[in-house]
Amino acid sequence: MSAVADALSPPASDEASAEEYLVGFRWPAGVICPKCGTADPGVRSRGPRLKWRCSSCRSDFTATTDTAMHGSKIGLAKWLAAIWSWDIRPPVLARELGISAPASRRVSAALEMSEKPPGESRLAALLTQHHDPTKAMRARLPATLQPEDNPIADLTSGQRAVLAVLRSRLRGTSVEQVAEAAGLTVGHTRGCLEFLAERGYARCEQDASVPWGYGSLTVALWALALTEESATAMAFLPWRPEPVAHTCPDGVPPELWGMFWSGSNAKDLRLPEDSFEVACNLLDGPDPVGRVWALQHLPVDALRQCRTMRGYDMEPLASKIDAALAERAVA
Repeated sequence: MSAVADALSPPASDEASAEEYLVGFRWPAGVICPKCGTADPGVRSRGPRLKWRCSSCRSDFTATTDTAMHGSKIGLAKWLAAIWSWDIRPPVLARELGISAPASRRVSAALEMSEKPPGESRLAALLTQHHDPTKAMRARLPATLQPEDNPIADLTSGQRAVLAVLRSRLRGTSVEQVAEAAGLTVGHTRGCLEFLAERGYARCEQDASVPWGYGSLTVALWALALTEESATAMAFLPWRPEPVAHTCPDGVPPELWGMFWSGSNAKDLRLPEDSFEVACNLLDGPDPVGRVWALQHLPVDALRQCRTMRGYDMEPLASKIDAALAERAVA
């Protein structure tokens, strides 16, 4: 299950330990009936999964009752492996978990609907999410939209992944960057982009000029088409968290050199040695992209040093630095 687990290790690898973990996670203070809330139900059966019977309402339930995993025949260990995975495309889940194509589509849809990154936050969301995809979608849609009106229901998993990447990069991005973020080949990504353009969800600017170093670079940029049709489609597309490698590169990316208008020449700055100077320029600069890059990649010591300085202790910048430090502390 290495491709599914990626760099994250699921908390259990066999059914017994997976069930024990799930029960403890869902009911840390003791098992309670999900229907009426009565504590200390009696155990009705122990195999293949623990089943309880409520002493008040007499309903039977398991650890997955009234969750996104309700009624699933997929083993709990496989569910946890998928929940702790970044790559939740159905073909990958089917291959690595050894489950059928329909089962992999159900798991993938449930994980996507949670809109959470791998780990306990995703598991917590699944425990309160309805197992019926239509009802789960209705719970997150605006009142003016209905699940049956979904304009992107026919999109493939690859097309949905590409559309999600475009939504998170409103300034535009290259085919290669979309492919890397979506986990697809460049050829597959290009086909998805062309299809989305035909549907009116994507657009391409062939000769876009983007800042690069102390000059500019002419490239083809794909971006989300800012139309009413796209806005409606986005309501039906759950947010898809992306993994972030909190690694410090050797230098400042050329697309951010323009943010260094005084002091040292950005191309001469070396990391991590000049991290504090880079942090001072980018964190309080006018470009939110540069700020996000600094919060994700600069050493935490440089961020903490900035946080103690005047100006960086004011909102909203202070909260952004604190949130980044907290996230990276558990990464």
